Amino acid sequence: MSQENTEITEIFDRLADESTGLKHTDLALLSDLNSQEIAAFKDFWIRLSPERRLDIVSRLGELAEDDVSLDFESIFLRTMHDPNPEVRAKSIDGLWECNRPSLIDQLLSLANEDPSIEVRIAATSTLGRYSLMGEFGQLPEKTSQLLQTSLLAIFQNTELPLELRRRALESVSPFGQPQVTMAISQAYNCPEHLLRIGAVYSMGQNAGSQWESVITSELNSDNNDLRYEAAIAAGELGMESFVPKLISLIEDSDMEVQLASIQALAKIGGKNAKKGLTESLEHTTSQAVREMITTALADIEAEESASGLPAIKPED
Repeated sequence: MSQENTEITEIFDRLADESTGLKHTDLALLSDLNSQEIAAFKDFWIRLSPERRLDIVSRLGELAEDDVSLDFESIFLRTMHDPNPEVRAKSIDGLWECNRPSLIDQLLSLANEDPSIEVRIAATSTLGRYSLMGEFGQLPEKTSQLLQTSLLAIFQNTELPLELRRRALESVSPFGQPQVTMAISQAYNCPEHLLRIGAVYSMGQNAGSQWESVITSELNSDNNDLRYEAAIAAGELGMESFVPKLISLIEDSDMEVQLASIQALAKIGGKNAKKGLTESLEHTTSQAVREMITTALADIEAEESASGLPAIKPED
């Protein structure tokens, strides 16, 4: 047995010892496994209890978010078919950076057929980035059409849980076809609060100018969730008309709305956004808001620098 195989076996043995806690150093060594190591991983995985498997995939997901150099994709592609639905859902969430078109069929199968609603929601949500690829012509036309049709079918199925229908709408929303914009309008005008929230988020992903008046209205909503999603959507649409209201929302009663508004202003950029952010920075007492504004101003200046344009001073 080679030294490399001995090392991975030792790592697996330590991780399989459920009398001890999981160590960061051992988990990090599971990054970017080769084909032989993946084969050994399959044998190791079936030795574990459902609780240990869930603990491992949860920790791997956290590590990947904290350190983008770590790659556990080869593991998540296998554990997304684990017998434990919680493990399947966590594994799907862990594939947030994976953009393999070959994964679409598997995700559609899970979205439509998995016995766990949690897994179906995770798979449906993950398909959103493939819709974005399809809208930008990065997928075969047949694949894009299948993706769009399947997601719309989930949304239109009123017998399914609202959360699943909401995620299907959000995932299909990057497509610019009329049937998608009709679905967004349908969700916005329905009485179910979850679907209205999903519709406002979807307007930002859809990025159509026809949503400007709706987003403007929801920025003034009495509901925190709708103001939050409207702020995110405003940033996605990138329209200067949203800037004055977004500046006022930096003092919103809801912290999440405040932070979403700051992020939206960073995306929109321009003189008025910088001026509003700078003035807010001078008088806010919240450390979290101050840090977010500072980051937003830095992002705007970096974007201006990258575009080759001279940095705009707020007072100009």
